[in-house]
Amino acid sequence: MVPLWEQYLSYGGYPLAVAAAHQGQQIPGGFVEDIFNIVANDAFVASRLGAAKEMALLERLWETISSFANMTKVADDLDIRTDAVTRHVEYLRDSYLLWQCPQKDGRMWAGRPKTQDKIYAVDPIVARLPHLRNAGRQDIDPTVLSEMQLGNAIRRRVVAEQPHLLSDDFLFHKRTPSRKEIDFVCDHLGGVAIEGKYTEGSWRSKAATVNASEWAGILATRNVLDTSSGGDRAWAVPAAFLAFLLDT
Repeated sequence: MVPLWEQYLSYGGYPLAVAAAHQGQQIPGGFVEDIFNIVANDAFVASRLGAAKEMALLERLWETISSFANMTKVADDLDIRTDAVTRHVEYLRDSYLLWQCPQKDGRMWAGRPKTQDKIYAVDPIVARLPHLRNAGRQDIDPTVLSEMQLGNAIRRRVVAEQPHLLSDDFLFHKRTPSRKEIDFVCDHLGGVAIEGKYTEGSWRSKAATVNASEWAGILATRNVLDTSSGGDRAWAVPAAFLAFLLDT
């Protein structure tokens, strides 16, 4: 199942890309251009940046996946204004190409004010778009894509089971007092926190943060399955298995 999961991390879930994967073909160049046109001509229709700067901004934003999106740092790196970066993030969000994962506010199921969100693309092709159009641009690491797709799977499951939700802000990351981070916590996960640790070997040390938290934990690994606990509360479950269970 791991090879299929990693193929999914490359191709994503759009039907044309899935069809190409089934046929053992590359993602069609025409489809990549279609996604680019959606970004450039729809999401960024009100942008006042040039095309090259827009793509550089998109690449730089996706570099922040799995970390905190510091808009000021992104702006400084690209020599543009911080409000321009914020505006383009909003363009992508409003076009359903990006979603934001706020920091949980204490014991409340709400975003903590004045903290940095984590941002994720809605599909691997959107995240990989700069690289797919120009191989000289950096591709996204599979570890990062795995975390992103787990977040997408959690969101799909929650919305499927809670269609009455009025807010899109129900999935959070958590910063601990020791300034460690737990990737995904949610009021709809039954007291379980999910960590995107795409490890192949020893995993228990990577569970220290979630084991010290108020939640039981699942570490989404590459290929390690261990539910024996061994004194720890966290389980290790392959990301492919976990995503499959969330989506079925």
